[in-house]
Parts: sequence; C-alpha cells; structure tokens
Amino acid sequence: MSATRERTLNAALAGLHVDTGYEEWLAIVDRFYAEHVQVSSDATPGRLVGRARAKQALLNVLAPLHMWAGADIESISLRCLPIYADRHNEYHSAWSLDIVAGSGRRATVRWCVRRIWRGGLVVHEHFYENDMNGATLAADSLWSPSPAAPSA
Repeated sequence: MSATRERTLNAALAGLHVDTGYEEWLAIVDRFYAEHVQVSSDATPGRLVGRARAKQALLNVLAPLHMWAGADIESISLRCLPIYADRHNEYHSAWSLDIVAGSGRRATVRWCVRRIWRGGLVVHEHFYENDMNGATLAADSLWSPSPAAPSA
C-alpha cells in the first residue's frame, strides 16, 4: 500500500504548478502526511514536528516560487524520479525544479527526499543532496524551519 501511496503523492506534487493556489498544496499535506510527521533536512539542523509546522515550511518554499512565477517566466518544470530503496515502507525520490525566464536566464534546484510511511501516511520525510544552479535562489527561502509554531 505504501508504494502506491508514494507514487500517488509524487504524481500529485509533480502535477501541481508553482502558480497553483496555496490551498491545493496544503491539501496534499493533509491528505498524505501524519498529524505528527517529522520533516528534516541535511541543509539545516533540527527537524519540524507536526503537520502544521510542515505546512508552514511548505509556505516558506512556495512564497519565493510564486514570486518567480509572477515574473517573466517562460517555463517552470517539476520532475520526479524514484530511487530504489531496500527498506520496508521507505521510499526515495530525486526531484528537479527548472525555471526559465523569458530572457533565457535559468535556475535549477535539485534535491532528494526519503519518506517513511506507516498506516498509509508519511511519518518522516528527510531532504538531502540539495543543489542549486543558475539564478540565485536563497537557500533560506527553500528550507526554513522556524522554531515557533505557525499562527493559525
């Protein structure tokens, strides 16, 4: 079941567009992530605990991308490639986000993610091997675990 849910989650994420409303992105978190999910990254110390904190981190990622989408953007492409993992209910995938401006300026962000599933929900998600090329994108904008819980 977890393998099917992993494919469905990746397809849902890859099928959304950067200019999609925040609500659709956040609905994916509600649909696929456990209430007490733990999210971590090699790029920053600590981890986020809880769906609400994961949503806040996602909004931190989407805000700068939405600004890019509002600019003179010729194309935005998000791709996912599964990576083999040999542990039960653990899945890895490699992601690539390519943004090309009308001027030809290009930015590419690549990362990998490891997800652990239980009961059909993601209970742990870890981001690793982050790489940014091209136009400057602040790393803090892409991953910013805030110590305070988001306001509702």
